[in-house]
Amino acid sequence: MNDFILILNKPKDITSFSYIQKVRKEMNIKKIGHAGTLDPMAEGLMIVMANDATKFSDYLMKHSKTYYVEMELGYETNTLDLEGEVTNKINHEINICLDDVKDIVKKYICKFKQIPPMFSAIKKNGVKLYDLARKGIELELEGREVEITNIYDIAFSDNIISFRADVSSGTYIRALVRDIGRDLNTYGTMTKLIREKINNFSLNDVNKKISIEDIFDYKKLEVDNNLYKQLYNGMTKIIELKNISDNDKYLKIYFNNVFVGIVEINKKMGYTYYIKRSKYFKELK
Repeated sequence: MNDFILILNKPKDITSFSYIQKVRKEMNIKKIGHAGTLDPMAEGLMIVMANDATKFSDYLMKHSKTYYVEMELGYETNTLDLEGEVTNKINHEINICLDDVKDIVKKYICKFKQIPPMFSAIKKNGVKLYDLARKGIELELEGREVEITNIYDIAFSDNIISFRADVSSGTYIRALVRDIGRDLNTYGTMTKLIREKINNFSLNDVNKKISIEDIFDYKKLEVDNNLYKQLYNGMTKIIELKNISDNDKYLKIYFNNVFVGIVEINKKMGYTYYIKRSKYFKELK
């Protein structure tokens, strides 16, 4: 099995890039990637892709995630976590209770436009925001639509708030912490972050090695030699498919009962669909 994903648990105090390069050397993997960066101070679940499995990074990055979060009230840093320098601070006592915290935190269980942190990998005119931030350049950023489907296990003690959050891809927990702090009429800084789930994978799956065929639970389609060659060569084909729902966006393709790749499907009308190969489609020798 040359093309596969690994479910790993990144420790804190290491960048995601350095961590997967360490894995690459230890396992002698030619090409490696991951489905979602964790900041150096963050720890937890990482989906690491080996060799041609890296072609699925876009698909895997779109999955929802669950985080355990701790934040401290009273100050804010330029990075919104403990890696940065304190930029805002209050000197008076914080007079709030758990109910106040819950009222504010739970209002973020919705779709909303989130202003990302300046210290992020988002690009503005081709330049990553953190490169601008390190030069002291601050920009007025536009909100990006994210969704938080649940926030739970909320606790508050000694100016420390903790909670778990189920969030869409693209959600910045540091930005959520910033906004919660300000909504409580103070400041907030993220002090701990653990990614506990990515889609159906959890920390219970750590160290599992999974083939591409088993990563996705897409429906299967057996094709003949002619259709296989046409799909491999990038042709868009119109075929009749039954037992397919509007929620089905991809199919696993088999030729002679051998898994060969993934196709994207788009409905034309009735039972007729357009199908086209994805980035991952193997050439049979």
